[in-house]
Amino acid sequence: MNARNFSNFSSLQIQLAASCDERSADNVPGEVVGEPALRLAADPSWNVLVMEPNVASQCALSRALQGSNLLGRPLRLTMTSSAQQVMEALEQGGEFQLIMLPVVFDGIHTGPVLVEYVREICQRREVRILLSTPQPYGSAHATPGQGFLSRFDVSGLRCSSDFNPISLLNDIEPALQAYEQLITIKECRRGLNRVVHAMVDLMGRRGLSNFSSALLTQLAALLRLPADGIVCIQAGAEQSGRTDAQDVRVIAAAGRLSECIDHPLNRLPDVRIKALIDRALREQQHIFLGDATVLHLRSDKHAIAVYLRSATSLQNLDLQLIEVFCVNISSCFDNLQLIEELNYLAYHDPLTHLGNRVHLLQAIKSAAKSEQGMALTLLDIRRFADVNNAWGHDIGNELLIAIAERLRGSLPTACSLARLSGDVFGIVGPRDAVHPSKLRQLFDEVLDIAQHPLSVAFACSFDELKHANEDAADVLSHANVALAAAKVATHCSHISYRPSMDVESRTRLELARRLRVDFKAGKLELWYQPQVCLRSGKLHGLEALLRWPDGQGSMVATPDVFVPLAEQSGLIVDIGQWALERACADWRSLQDSHGHRGAPTRIGVNVSLAQFRNADLVAQLDAAILAQQMPVGALELEITESLAMDEPLMVKRTLSQVRALGVRVAIDDFGTGYSSLSQLSDLPVDCLKVDRSFVAKIGQDNGNVFAETIVHLGRRLGLELVAEGVETEAQCEALRGLGCHYAQGWRYAKAQPLAELQSWIEGRSYSGA
Repeated sequence: MNARNFSNFSSLQIQLAASCDERSADNVPGEVVGEPALRLAADPSWNVLVMEPNVASQCALSRALQGSNLLGRPLRLTMTSSAQQVMEALEQGGEFQLIMLPVVFDGIHTGPVLVEYVREICQRREVRILLSTPQPYGSAHATPGQGFLSRFDVSGLRCSSDFNPISLLNDIEPALQAYEQLITIKECRRGLNRVVHAMVDLMGRRGLSNFSSALLTQLAALLRLPADGIVCIQAGAEQSGRTDAQDVRVIAAAGRLSECIDHPLNRLPDVRIKALIDRALREQQHIFLGDATVLHLRSDKHAIAVYLRSATSLQNLDLQLIEVFCVNISSCFDNLQLIEELNYLAYHDPLTHLGNRVHLLQAIKSAAKSEQGMALTLLDIRRFADVNNAWGHDIGNELLIAIAERLRGSLPTACSLARLSGDVFGIVGPRDAVHPSKLRQLFDEVLDIAQHPLSVAFACSFDELKHANEDAADVLSHANVALAAAKVATHCSHISYRPSMDVESRTRLELARRLRVDFKAGKLELWYQPQVCLRSGKLHGLEALLRWPDGQGSMVATPDVFVPLAEQSGLIVDIGQWALERACADWRSLQDSHGHRGAPTRIGVNVSLAQFRNADLVAQLDAAILAQQMPVGALELEITESLAMDEPLMVKRTLSQVRALGVRVAIDDFGTGYSSLSQLSDLPVDCLKVDRSFVAKIGQDNGNVFAETIVHLGRRLGLELVAEGVETEAQCEALRGLGCHYAQGWRYAKAQPLAELQSWIEGRSYSGA
């Protein structure tokens, strides 16, 4: 999206605090020994980009914040009234520390779209984002899903109608503090990265003069100064700090001082530089001035002074980097041990002592050139967050260390191992050795972590390294794309990258955005498929099924496509609550219309794992039942077999609370999962639904055995049985003979909207069915 395509952009900058006074002439940076004054920021204001379509609200916001000063800096607002203006402001290179956006604008989910634009298109990672909602935080439909807020790093939410200055500042100040911290961390990382690269370069130097020349160059680059300075050394300096200019020699120089190399300090033509160096060596400390910096380095055998010319005082971060740099350089002159440790940290993960991302990139680059078949595998620990939540981060760290040790102790030395992020590991090595099937075998035996026996399962990506010229970063990026797909496809052994995945990823992003917009606009529908008694042929119940019509007689996407997107984005909880309330209301409508003349006695609603984890589920069920005055057993929740087995303790606890409300529980698609009889018998359920894949086999060679086994199992457990996907009378006869109670499928009716269902029921009542 290119904001230049939008026209008539105008933004009103409102200066909310008086301009900072110019620094007086007598307040210039003076000489500081050991710790210099901090340099004033180039822009002393906090720049805040605000989207507010209502002019009155703009004025109210500016009045509320007039004269505000946070963290020692005034606020400056850039007001915009449309998404186009926001994108134009960002494309024009505006530097903002905070962006305030509405969640909903003109009925469109503008806020989340712009958040994605800021993070994904503009790549603004540090800028903080506040979303304004038309309703107070915590309202049922006032905020985006928590998954969205976490994924796109949204700092918080505020009520758009609240213009109380104290409330506004309480929302804004933490966001600006977070921005300061992120920028500090970013700059520290950059600086430390430059330090590490300087160390790597210096470790390769041979000879004192060569080392010192590189030292001068690297220091100038680290501090963003011109390489105009000298390095002096004093051999055999006493700890008393006594110096003699005749004993101090220039061993490296650059810029206008380059002609001084190999000369004694007392022959230096610049008297001031000579005096500063002599002073640093004598006092054994750094000297920071407005136009020069002198660093003092001491090792066991030498005292070294480094002079650099600078135009302004150094900033506090520069000083911290200098301290890190100088401590290591001092040791470098006599002992490279500390530098080697820094070099190790640059390529290794401190928790597991495996390699890190940099190490893995080098391994990929080398492996791609190898003639033997090499491959890259990424492993993502499934349900790792649950371990942290259940037993704490210390146990989570112990699990990561145990996984690293098992990989390191089991794989051949030709493999390179790395921990890429919290719970993601990367392995480069011979194709057969790093194949996911081999790696999974390493964890057939559970890990004993602090007396917690933990089984480990992974989502895996697997890619062969065939192209020597392909960029290692691109290879790793592609592997991450495949890993993201593998995390969703829970039944796949592993997934390899395909170029089409990039397109698929963008398509999923756009589809998820449209789903959120259409759901908020009320475009999702519930259709119903009847469940019929196999003995009497009477309508018994309904299953509520989500549909996403496009408004033109077709569907935007099928449930197996958009429901996982809703789960990933966190929207599934809101959709699930809507579906529950809508289904109960439609059931009541059918009762009022048909009464005992054919209305269904119960209605089934599907629920997801995310809904089960939602603490409000039981309260939502209770409210829906009371609102529609539903009798005991009229509402039935359908859960998949995999959900029931995924977190059995949590599911069992929640199901017990659900049944206490008089809500029935059915296991959907039974037979396709991996539940054990002991687990099944321990769950508080009322009904098993025979999956359509087993019903379809009825009549084939030995095909009846699957349905027969499930039906007999359900009857032995005292459960009702519903067969899905019933399409022929022969299937009905076979299921009836097995003792199955109910059936649903095209033999009786397809899933249909409520209005068509009404007609279907009336037709059956008229015919006496």
